[in-house]
Amino acid sequence: MNPPSESSPAPRRKRWAALALLALMFLLGIITGVGGGALVLRHRLQQRAFSLGKSPAASDLFIDRLEKEMSSGVDLTSEEKAVVKSELAVTREQVHAIRQRAVLDLRSTTRETLDRIKSKLPVEKRESMESKARERLGPWGLLPEN
Repeated sequence: MNPPSESSPAPRRKRWAALALLALMFLLGIITGVGGGALVLRHRLQQRAFSLGKSPAASDLFIDRLEKEMSSGVDLTSEEKAVVKSELAVTREQVHAIRQRAVLDLRSTTRETLDRIKSKLPVEKRESMESKARERLGPWGLLPEN
């Protein structure tokens, strides 16, 4: 057996370097996954939060699930299932109306707040404030469409 030569790195050092590289790759994978997931989640929230009638709202999904659970949990005839469905349809319309009023109120409140802020700023800064608000609040649907 030959002793390890002085010029080659120690086997332990190679092993630690490989483990450090593996740990670094693992951490970079986690960071990429979390960052990508956050971007996707943000995009989905922007699409659904304030877009009236453009995508199914959480309330629609909830009422659909409620209808399924209520109908399957009890032995109902087809007429009774129709009654449950019609009553939940009324509830769905009420929830849609509440959601629409809330979104419209939030949009008008946002516009009023922005107008109050702009009125207290110097004239030369108002346009940049408006463009910044459109950039930041526009994707969320918080500024009323003109």
